[in-house]
Amino acid sequence: RNLLLKRKGIRWTRMFADLEGVIPGSVRLVTIRPYVTGDNRVQLDMIVGAQEPDYVIDLLKRLESSPLFGKTSLVNSQPPSQNEPLYRYRLSVNYAQKL
Repeated sequence: RNLLLKRKGIRWTRMFADLEGVIPGSVRLVTIRPYVTGDNRVQLDMIVGAQEPDYVIDLLKRLESSPLFGKTSLVNSQPPSQNEPLYRYRLSVNYAQKL
């Protein structure tokens, strides 16, 4: 898997600490999958959940204004359902952690 993320170069503890600094308390991180791009940059593929879409908009603004993150793309979204009470959003974001 991406050469074991470039031989375990991604520091998970630091990544979660960095995310904790930008994710509002109203947004839940559901899944995260880091990968390394062809030019050795770290990209995070994340699914987040929130009770209101505005909370995720706040997260997008925080990610894009952070020096540790950057360009953020909204890949797709799902409205709440009977089984999942939260709006779910799949995001892709640049992450500045060096390998």
